[in-house]
Amino acid sequence: MSRYRHGARFIGDWRPHCRALDRNERARIVFLAEALECRSKPAGRRNGLLGYVGLSVLRALLFGFLNPASGLCCPGYAALERRTGLCRQSVANGLARLERAGILRIARRLVRQSVRRVSPLTGEPELYVGTTQATSLYAFRRPPAYAEHLTLPIGRKAPFPPPRQLELLESMQLFWRTKLSLRGRENPPPRVSSLIASALGARG
Repeated sequence: MSRYRHGARFIGDWRPHCRALDRNERARIVFLAEALECRSKPAGRRNGLLGYVGLSVLRALLFGFLNPASGLCCPGYAALERRTGLCRQSVANGLARLERAGILRIARRLVRQSVRRVSPLTGEPELYVGTTQATSLYAFRRPPAYAEHLTLPIGRKAPFPPPRQLELLESMQLFWRTKLSLRGRENPPPRVSSLIASALGARG
């Protein structure tokens, strides 16, 4: 079984894996998810447990793809990308955050696919039956109590200094060089290395 089918299985009836929600319940789930994100976001950081990608994917699923009457929700990655404006990796990251927090339950499906082709061995037409992965089924619930105690996902560290700070430091460096050049070349400011050398010589 290939890597992208990890955890996938054949599902004959999709109804046990979906849950019907009215508009009030959908709005409550989004409200509680946003509150969880605010409580879990440390000071100075952009994202908490869900992140902006998780909230964007949640809103798209609940108000863009969920059938309120039947509870069926099974969009593909391409549809989520168009709806949210995020890339494929960001959509996958948002789904993983929602599933980890217990808000989203994902049922990954396998389906049989029949293809009529010409056999590469015999050259005769044949019916080939293979297995492929279909779009996943999504079910939603309110954030559980254990979500409050989850650790934040580990992300990439921001470079230091940030680009804007680096630009400011470089402009200030030019200003410092201009001020130092006004002192004249005959009396340049002492270097740190020369000061350390003179201090060590005095001690000796």
